[in-house]
Amino acid sequence: MPTSALAAHGSAAHGYSWALAPRAVLAPGRRVVRRLGGGGAHEAFLVDTGEHRLAVAKLPRPHLADDAHCLLGLKNEACALERLAQPTVPRHLDTVLSGPHPHLLLEYVPGPTLADALAARAPLRPQTVASAGWSLGCTLHRLAAAGWVHLDVKPSNIVLDARPHLLDFELARPATEAARMTRSTGTWAFMPPEQRAAGLADAPTIGPPADVYALAVSLGEALVGGPFPRTPRRSRAGLPGPVGSLLDEVLAPAPSARPTAAELAARLAEHAEPPALAAVAA
Repeated sequence: MPTSALAAHGSAAHGYSWALAPRAVLAPGRRVVRRLGGGGAHEAFLVDTGEHRLAVAKLPRPHLADDAHCLLGLKNEACALERLAQPTVPRHLDTVLSGPHPHLLLEYVPGPTLADALAARAPLRPQTVASAGWSLGCTLHRLAAAGWVHLDVKPSNIVLDARPHLLDFELARPATEAARMTRSTGTWAFMPPEQRAAGLADAPTIGPPADVYALAVSLGEALVGGPFPRTPRRSRAGLPGPVGSLLDEVLAPAPSARPTAAELAARLAEHAEPPALAAVAA
């Protein structure tokens, strides 16, 4: 919805960002608590849905509030979350595609993200990295078993609570659709070679191994406290210790050379803190 139309609705927008103060009414029964953050096309707000029940509202930025492609993206993300419902994925609560503030309403998962932890530029303990990787590997295993690919696994989309959660399914799609992608989509620093090369002749097919690679990059950054150099060779990064050696295997350029999410989870469980199990839950 253009900014002029937003003003007619009584909504507040400053340029490309919503100016929603605490207690502002986002929709009936939904009051803003605070802004959580934003990306290129969306902003997220913590909202009170009544009796101090908290949720997250994901809004297109003001200049995209009536953009058909952006609204379709919200609808598709809602469908993905409904299809992939599991304990380590935020629950979809509602979808609003009309009115001054179109948004997704999602379960609020408290806790710092892996990106927050990395902001300190200090390595996490290998056992902590392995525990988070075990849980997230189980999540990716279940996504792959359902025939889906996330396509944007990265530290800012990982919440490090007692049971790490994977956030932001905006780019998620069935693996059959991912295999037909003709352009790179995602976050460049965490993309595997096949995702970067989408649409090029002879590029490998994009599928669940892409998510496993992105998880290994994210865990590798946690292990060393920040970005690390990678080269086209199979053993790419020289990450430290047994956990680092395992992640190096996952960074293989060829998707077929990488462990599956289930295999990665099972092997990381051997280095994890209790109560991680050595087998992936079905």
